[in-house]
Amino acid sequence: RPSGPYTQNIRLLDARSGRVYDATPPTNFDYSPAFDPEGRYLYFLSRRAFNPAMDPVQFYYVFARHSRPYLIPLSKDDVSPFIEYRRREGPVQDIDVEGIQTRAEPFPVEEGIHAAVVGLRGGKVAWLRYEVEGALKYYLWSAQERRGVVEIYDLETKTKDQLAGGVAGGPVQVLDQPRAAADVLGVERAVAEL
Repeated sequence: RPSGPYTQNIRLLDARSGRVYDATPPTNFDYSPAFDPEGRYLYFLSRRAFNPAMDPVQFYYVFARHSRPYLIPLSKDDVSPFIEYRRREGPVQDIDVEGIQTRAEPFPVEEGIHAAVVGLRGGKVAWLRYEVEGALKYYLWSAQERRGVVEIYDLETKTKDQLAGGVAGGPVQVLDQPRAAADVLGVERAVAEL
């Protein structure tokens, strides 16, 4: 929910009680929330990566690569998957909202320009990432669509792979990938609408 002109946070609704909880604090720009299919994590993107670069023409700092994927373990007793990933056993428990804002962790990947994130089965997460490019190519006088890459992060092996490149923006559909790529990445059906 927008909490100011430059910030928005992610909120959770308890459907039984109607109560709303802030999953992230209203001090950042958090967006594109998605639940893990196994019910263990809440994934989201956030513009918290403040790693400025010097503009050699205007001589001021710019934040061209500003976002990164994050996750929140939904159980306060769950160990960080970046330390040790364990497959889930048993039914999904209720979300522990106490201290949930303090459990957000960035994925160990470089900051960039991210547009969407989705949780996949088997402890995998996919996101759409764009490269930093000049404005003349896409924005000002061109009708050309911006294209990005779909990357998959495996929480168990702690590796990142590229699933597809040259993906156009908007709702992303990466369907009918070659069977070999799906087998290698362990993805039965590649990302269907990030």
